[in-house]
Amino acid sequence: VSPDGRWTSIRSRQGETVVYDAVAMERSSVVQAAGQQVFSSTFSPDSRRLATGASGRETLQLWQAETGRELLTLPGTGSVFFLQFAEDGNTLLAGSFFGGSWQMWRAPSWEVIQAAEAKDAASSAPGGVERAESRKP
Repeated sequence: VSPDGRWTSIRSRQGETVVYDAVAMERSSVVQAAGQQVFSSTFSPDSRRLATGASGRETLQLWQAETGRELLTLPGTGSVFFLQFAEDGNTLLAGSFFGGSWQMWRAPSWEVIQAAEAKDAASSAPGGVERAESRKP
């Protein structure tokens, strides 16, 4: 359940995470993870983003909760069984209980992400795709 109580998510072994609007009591979006199974999911503190952790190489993905649009895929190692955002929403901790593998990413502020999203939405030039990179601290 998202921090504001608006969204809830249900994970599947087929790699899907279904996001429901708990207020309207209807399905909002379905996101398809890069891995085979989705083991974990968590909402950002502002409830606008959903992070999913799955099995496989590209284990972490960040989605827009309301629309299901993929925002970012973070490189990872192994399967992710635990996900948690820091209170400010800019840091994401991911880990596996098996093997003790833990990773942490620090994202740009939500303001920077929103500015990039607005620029992307406003861009109508053919082939105008921008690439986001993440670095481990």
